[in-house]
Amino acid sequence: PQVARELTSFEYVGHTDEVVAIALIPAPQISEKTASMSEETMNPALGSPRKNDEVMLFSASLDNTMRCWDEYDVTERFRMKEEESEISCMIPLSHLNLLVTGNDDGSIRWWNPDLGSLTSATHHDNTVCCLAHAPTSREEYLLSGSYDGSIGLWVMGRAR
Repeated sequence: PQVARELTSFEYVGHTDEVVAIALIPAPQISEKTASMSEETMNPALGSPRKNDEVMLFSASLDNTMRCWDEYDVTERFRMKEEESEISCMIPLSHLNLLVTGNDDGSIRWWNPDLGSLTSATHHDNTVCCLAHAPTSREEYLLSGSYDGSIGLWVMGRAR
């Protein structure tokens, strides 16, 4: 096997506190039906900050922001601010175009970066320290782990 010795790296600068998670949401899948539509029509949401062919790179930080980064210019494209509690972890649900964060107040938040919408629910009595997506053939689940010693199982709906 070959060893790559000259790797290139880039530094994305902007957070003012520790980064606790990174996530990628790939470009939306284009079906045959949408391939013939105009680029404007194919946007996931009217006024979406994303082009149809781009990957969205996100970071979450203890500065209570999630930032979307331009992969070419290595600059911040936009940010979402957590107003109620500190973000402790994050995972993408790419097929739903969502980011899910765990927070230090025991809450889980579902963020839609294209629409700027937010849904929140609380189950834990302490910081949510980890999240996992668990799709099955019948249902989709979100699992959350907390410093309170519990695991939360969130039923997200029928599998697609």
